[in-house]
Parts: sequence; structure tokens; C-alpha cells
Amino acid sequence: MIEVDTKTWSVHDPDRILEVALGKSHLSSGVEPREDLLFFEHKTKPISVDFGFYGNETTFNGEWVVYVINTSFEEPWSQPLERMASSSFLKAIENVQNTVAKYT
Repeated sequence: MIEVDTKTWSVHDPDRILEVALGKSHLSSGVEPREDLLFFEHKTKPISVDFGFYGNETTFNGEWVVYVINTSFEEPWSQPLERMASSSFLKAIENVQNTVAKYT
């Protein structure tokens, strides 16, 4: 499970990924690959962390990506602070956890 300090972060988690136990694949956990899976917005800094799947959502040919964006930039998505991609859902979840911890 991803641990997050909700005093520091506002979390958008429509698929309840924060409850997914590490050790499960995205398929066995019921997580459907799509671009908008998790979004963390820092409450005091202009930082957001975004997690999603980019690729073919039917064949699962693609990558799980964590973006860190500075929301004070004019076009933050065109110049992310960090982009971490993985073909493994579990590695991507680890990337999310490490990124949220890094920017907390």
C-alpha cells in the first residue's frame, strides 16, 4: 500500500489504489490501466504528482508513468520536474511511494 501524509497532500484516488497491497499485479488487484489513476497535490508547495498508464489500455502495451509537475509554471505538463516510467505496475507503485516521500 502507498503511504501518504494527508496533512501534506490532497489525494485524488478514484480507483482506491492506495488500498492495493504491494505484491499484487494490477490485473489481480482490479486496477484498470488508464491515464488518470492517482493525483497528489501538495498543500503548501506548487508540486503535484500524477500517476497513470500510457499506452494501449486493451493490450496493456505501454508504460506506467509517474510525473512530478510544478504547478507554478505556465505550462507545467510540457516541462515536468521528473518522469519515471516502468513496464511493471509494482515498480510504478514503488515509484509513486518514493516520489511522494521525496516531495513531502
